[in-house]
Amino acid sequence: MIRCLNVAQYFIVRAYEDGIEAEMTNMKVQKLLYYSQSLHLAMFDEPLFDEEIQTWFRASLTRIQDFHDLSR
Repeated sequence: MIRCLNVAQYFIVRAYEDGIEAEMTNMKVQKLLYYSQSLHLAMFDEPLFDEEIQTWFRASLTRIQDFHDLSR
């Protein structure tokens, strides 16, 4: 199983490759992680990553403690 940080890095790299890096905000990455986890669970009946998705007011988030390192 892969880490959610690796999935987040994939989305950020793809955004740079597609020239839409300015649109890739922290919240957008969090939403993509949520949808990826949901889709993987629905299709394969197992999670894509082990990290817990936390539900906050108006948001579903994963805890990526070293997320700030992705911007370097």
